[in-house]
Amino acid sequence: MWLIVALGACSRSTPDPALAQAAQALAAWREGEASLSAGRAEEARAAFQRASALRPDPVLSAWEAQAALAAGDHDGALSCLRTALAGEPGLAAARWALALELAARGEHDNAASELQRALGDGAGRPVDVRLDPAWAPFLGDPAYSFVPAHAVDLVTDPVPETTFWGSELTVTLHARGELGSEVSFGAVASGPVELRSVAEEVGIDERKVGIVWRVTGAGPITLGPFTVTTGGVTRESPARATVAAAPPGKETPPPSPAWTGVSGDLLPPAIGRRGDVVWVPVEGADRVVSEPSAPQLRVQQRRGDTVRAWVGLLGLPPGTPLRVGRGTQIREEVAP
Repeated sequence: MWLIVALGACSRSTPDPALAQAAQALAAWREGEASLSAGRAEEARAAFQRASALRPDPVLSAWEAQAALAAGDHDGALSCLRTALAGEPGLAAARWALALELAARGEHDNAASELQRALGDGAGRPVDVRLDPAWAPFLGDPAYSFVPAHAVDLVTDPVPETTFWGSELTVTLHARGELGSEVSFGAVASGPVELRSVAEEVGIDERKVGIVWRVTGAGPITLGPFTVTTGGVTRESPARATVAAAPPGKETPPPSPAWTGVSGDLLPPAIGRRGDVVWVPVEGADRVVSEPSAPQLRVQQRRGDTVRAWVGLLGLPPGTPLRVGRGTQIREEVAP
C-alpha cells in the first residue's frame, strides 16, 4: 500500500523527499520483479536489495529470498526469510518457504512447526502440501502426519453410541482436496434404519454432505463405510456404529434397501432412471406420489445461492404414474 501512496504523492510538482525515496524503491522493486520473471535471478536480487536500502520492508526481504532461491543461494534465502518474518510474522507465503527450506536441511520437526503456522496464517490447505511436488520427498517423515495421505480426503463426524426407535441419525461427510468437476458419494447401512435424505453443500475445495437415516427398530446399526469418488479416484471413510432401543414388543421391520449414489452431480436435469432408481427433479418441499408406492430418498444440492433437489424412487416399474408437487400445483409424470 505504501508503494501506491508514494507514487501518487511523488506526482506533485514539489514532492516530499521521503516520498520521492519511496517512489525510487517502488521502481527498484518493479525492476526486480521483471528480472525475476525473466529468469535473471542475480539482477532481481540486486534490485530488491536496492529497494530495501531505500525503504526497508519485510515484503522486500521476502522478494529477495525468492531471488536468492532462484540463484541457488539457499543460505542467503534462509537469512532473508528469517528477516522478513521477524518484521512481519504473518507473511504466510514466506513462512511456507522457510518451512520448505528447513525440510530440505532435514530439520523436520522445525519445518513441520513452521508449516503448520503457515497454514494457519492462510498459506493454503493441508491438502495443498500433498499436492505440491516440492514437499513430496519429505512427507514420509512422521513430523508431517497432519498432512492428508491423499490429494482427496474424506472424514465423517461421529454418531451417538445409542439411539432410539423413531429418531433420526445424521452423519456428516467432509470431502476436501483436489475435487474434480463431478463428485459422487457412497453410503450404505445395515440394521433397523432407512435412508431418508441427503443434503449436499458444494464449496470451492470442500463438499459437505449430511446423510439422514430414520431408526425403524431395535438392535445394532452400522452406517457406512462411506466413499467419495472424483476424477477416477475413490477414498473411503470407515463405518460408524450405534445401538438402537425400542419399546418392548415393538415390531422391527426388515432393513430398507441400500442406496449408494447420493451426489447431485450425476442426477438428471429432467425425470430419468439411473439403474433401479427413478429420479424426479422437484422444487423445494414438493412431494412425489407413486402407485404402487416405492422407497424414496430426497437429495438436495446447494451451490452458493442455487439449490437443486430430487426425489429418488427405488424399484419403480416403467410406466408407473407419478404425481409431483404440492397443494394445487400438481403435475403428472410417468416413470421412464
